[in-house]
Amino acid sequence: MAFWVDADKALLSYFQDFLSPTWAKYSTIACSAFTAGDLSVTIFWTLSAYVLFIKFFSADSIGEGVLFASVFKRAVRLFVPCLASVLFAYLLLKFGLMHHLELANVLGKTYQEGWLGSFYLFPANLLLAIKSAVWETFFYFSLKTTYNNVLWTITNEWFGSLFLLALFGVIGKHPKRYFMYLICLFLAALLQMAWQLCFLLGYLLCDWDHAVLPSPLDKIRNWMDNTLKRMQWATIPTFIALFLWGKHFWVTWALPKLFPNTLISFLLLFLLTRTPVLKYFFSSKVMVWLGKISFGLYLVHIPILFSFSAWLYLQLGSGTHVEKTAACCLITLPLCLLVAHLFTVVIDRLALRWASRTYSFFQPKK
Repeated sequence: MAFWVDADKALLSYFQDFLSPTWAKYSTIACSAFTAGDLSVTIFWTLSAYVLFIKFFSADSIGEGVLFASVFKRAVRLFVPCLASVLFAYLLLKFGLMHHLELANVLGKTYQEGWLGSFYLFPANLLLAIKSAVWETFFYFSLKTTYNNVLWTITNEWFGSLFLLALFGVIGKHPKRYFMYLICLFLAALLQMAWQLCFLLGYLLCDWDHAVLPSPLDKIRNWMDNTLKRMQWATIPTFIALFLWGKHFWVTWALPKLFPNTLISFLLLFLLTRTPVLKYFFSSKVMVWLGKISFGLYLVHIPILFSFSAWLYLQLGSGTHVEKTAACCLITLPLCLLVAHLFTVVIDRLALRWASRTYSFFQPKK
């Protein structure tokens, strides 16, 4: 799920700005998933919390020092890919390969003053790039000085992970922990922290799916799961409708920007984990591969779009605006997939190995 929305965010949401206002308007109405890059972010956050705590809720007991070691493991897991993406963008900027400002000038004042012309307005500096990867990405993000504007989500990813690890450390699998969940959900909603709601809902769903529950709750869980399995004829179209047009279901609600996507992400994950046909589809080799490269795609797509895609558009002298945009989109997609795959094989796997070694290092010696 995250991949499909991410591929859209990397292409359609970006190139939508190049299309005519009429096309952009109708493409948004037709399919909100393909013009809502925020949905990929909320899916990542919700799924991240769910996956992170499976081992905690599945285990009979958590050994001493596991939570402490998990903090450092999480830090390394996020830091290495983020640093690599920043250095990738730094090199492109250093060697004059960023062409988005030239493209903004060609497209006119609207693009010069808009999103396309608002990034990389500074000279390449290695020390500031490293500072951006280390400090700004995790603690104090700034769009004005970042080398990769999608890293704003990592700040929330980091603090959300820390909060949940602390929450588990305090309440663990206490029989009355659901009262604390309600308090946390209420406060996050009251403070309009949609990103925190994503983590809390993913955490709560993981608890519900994998923890040993008291008998009454266990019966409710089994009944709910069995009912949804029998009703796949309804859950599958509901899942597809939520994914494609879910954002418009809440269009009339006075909700903060990310709240609709937060609810959609939770419902998508809830239905996916309870529908055998969907689980089978998303467990296929192709979908597993797409899922593995999705984080890499998320990290590299902006540098690619601002460099290669912008350059390609400038080289396509003939043709209409929409034709050149479509050509850039079709050529950029396979390039993004290739770079994301290489990034995953080289960088992301390295990050996983280092994160595992860090975890082992901070584990108490037996």
